[in-house]
Amino acid sequence: MRFTDAQSYADPLRKFAKDEMSKIIPLYEAKTLFCNIDAIVPAAAVFLADLEAMFDAGMGSSTVGDVCLRHVSGA
Repeated sequence: MRFTDAQSYADPLRKFAKDEMSKIIPLYEAKTLFCNIDAIVPAAAVFLADLEAMFDAGMGSSTVGDVCLRHVSGA
Protein backbone atom coordinates (compact mmCIF):
# COMPACT_ATOMS: atom_id res chain seq x y z
CA MET A 1 0.00 0.00 0.00
CA ARG A 2 1.33 3.41 -0.97
CA PHE A 3 -0.49 5.29 1.74
CA THR A 4 1.40 5.72 4.94
CA ASP A 5 -0.05 5.78 8.40
CA ALA A 6 -1.52 9.25 8.86
CA GLN A 7 -0.12 9.39 12.38
CA SER A 8 3.43 9.15 11.03
CA TYR A 9 3.24 12.74 9.80
CA ALA A 10 0.16 14.31 11.38
CA ASP A 11 1.16 13.70 15.00
CA PRO A 12 4.75 14.97 14.63
CA LEU A 13 3.51 18.10 12.87
CA ARG A 14 1.07 18.76 15.70
CA LYS A 15 3.83 18.16 18.25
CA PHE A 16 6.25 20.49 16.46
CA ALA A 17 3.53 23.15 16.25
CA LYS A 18 3.34 23.28 20.05
CA ASP A 19 6.95 24.44 20.33
CA GLU A 20 7.85 27.94 19.11
CA MET A 21 11.34 26.80 18.12
CA SER A 22 10.25 23.83 16.01
CA LYS A 23 6.87 24.79 14.61
CA ILE A 24 6.41 24.72 10.87
CA ILE A 25 2.83 25.96 11.00
CA PRO A 26 0.73 27.24 13.91
CA LEU A 27 -0.92 24.62 16.13
CA TYR A 28 -4.46 25.61 15.10
CA GLU A 29 -3.57 25.08 11.45
CA ALA A 30 -1.86 21.75 12.16
CA LYS A 31 -4.96 20.51 13.98
CA THR A 32 -7.34 21.85 11.32
CA LEU A 33 -5.32 20.55 8.39
CA PHE A 34 -5.40 16.98 9.68
CA CYS A 35 -8.77 17.00 11.45
CA ASN A 36 -10.21 14.16 9.35
CA ILE A 37 -7.06 12.50 8.01
CA ASP A 38 -8.10 9.17 9.55
CA ALA A 39 -11.12 9.10 7.22
CA ILE A 40 -9.34 10.46 4.14
CA VAL A 41 -6.42 8.02 3.98
CA PRO A 42 -8.54 4.82 3.92
CA ALA A 43 -10.93 6.32 1.36
CA ALA A 44 -8.03 7.35 -0.85
CA ALA A 45 -6.50 3.87 -0.56
CA VAL A 46 -9.72 2.21 -1.69
CA PHE A 47 -10.09 4.69 -4.56
CA LEU A 48 -6.52 4.01 -5.69
CA ALA A 49 -7.04 0.25 -5.49
CA ASP A 50 -10.14 0.54 -7.71
CA LEU A 51 -8.28 2.67 -10.25
CA GLU A 52 -5.38 0.22 -10.33
CA ALA A 53 -7.75 -2.73 -10.74
CA MET A 54 -9.45 -0.95 -13.64
CA PHE A 55 -6.15 -0.36 -15.41
CA ASP A 56 -4.88 -3.88 -14.62
CA ALA A 57 -8.04 -5.29 -16.19
CA GLY A 58 -7.20 -3.41 -19.38
CA MET A 59 -10.19 -1.12 -19.13
CA GLY A 60 -7.99 1.94 -19.44
CA SER A 61 -9.04 5.51 -19.11
CA SER A 62 -12.47 4.98 -20.67
CA THR A 63 -13.92 3.96 -17.30
CA VAL A 64 -12.15 6.39 -14.97
CA GLY A 65 -15.32 8.46 -14.77
CA ASP A 66 -17.30 5.41 -13.70
CA VAL A 67 -14.85 4.69 -10.89
CA CYS A 68 -14.97 8.34 -9.77
CA LEU A 69 -18.76 8.40 -9.88
CA ARG A 70 -18.99 5.22 -7.83
CA HIS A 71 -16.78 6.72 -5.13
CA VAL A 72 -18.45 10.13 -5.11
CA SER A 73 -21.96 8.69 -4.98
CA GLY A 74 -21.01 6.15 -2.32
CA ALA A 75 -22.41 3.30 -4.37
